[in-house]
Amino acid sequence: MNSPLKTLMAAAAIALASLSGAALAQSYPTRPVTLMVPYPAGGLSDVIARSVNNTLGKQLGQPVVIENLGGASGSIAAQKVLNGASDGYTVFQGSPNELILAPLAIASIKFKSEDFRLVQMIATAQIAFLARKDFPASTVDEFLDQARKAAQQGRPLTYASVGPGSFYHLLGEHLSKVTGIPMVHVPYKGAAPAEQDLLASQVDFFLAPYGKKYDDMHKSGRVKVLAMLNSERLDNVKSYPAITESTQLKNFTFNI
Repeated sequence: MNSPLKTLMAAAAIALASLSGAALAQSYPTRPVTLMVPYPAGGLSDVIARSVNNTLGKQLGQPVVIENLGGASGSIAAQKVLNGASDGYTVFQGSPNELILAPLAIASIKFKSEDFRLVQMIATAQIAFLARKDFPASTVDEFLDQARKAAQQGRPLTYASVGPGSFYHLLGEHLSKVTGIPMVHVPYKGAAPAEQDLLASQVDFFLAPYGKKYDDMHKSGRVKVLAMLNSERLDNVKSYPAITESTQLKNFTFNI
């Protein structure tokens, strides 16, 4: 689980692997390239894509157009890329979340991670422990005490994820297991819609890939950042406790 987020490019890698030396000498690309993002606009995956597409376009000499397609823990977008032509004009920005975990969790997914080839890693992400703004806790330990009390009263807390079988779903299940506190999973098509419901207090918490926007939301009182799932405080998030500073979750360290 503590593996780095891996950005895998599918169709472009297949095309490059099959091109002969003569074909490589031909002009490529001659038209825009599509960068497929397997979640709706507004989430961290989308932000990453929009931070690299212009630079990639300059290197290729053609525009790189982002297409967002969420659903089924990112597998709908992955399958669309696989079903398309292996001509290098559609590439997939993905991770083990879509290419390993989703096929294991969803029986209808038929592709395997081996169907994709890693071209380049472009990002890693820290995991933030986010709670709704009106949740009556300011630390992870206080949060768990409240969660335990709510479960005993028959009102288990709800947690968001980007889909069944996703890394964030497994994190929530693991949290429930290691604490012995029943919790209810609420899947979304991506981080952006999950975040919207967290902001609206429709879901209690979200173990989410951290972006600077959460720092702004925390400071403006729209969401609570209780901790980072790091082993120690890192320079860019020093104002937030590492999960190891809690009493009940000292070993709950993860990143992607």
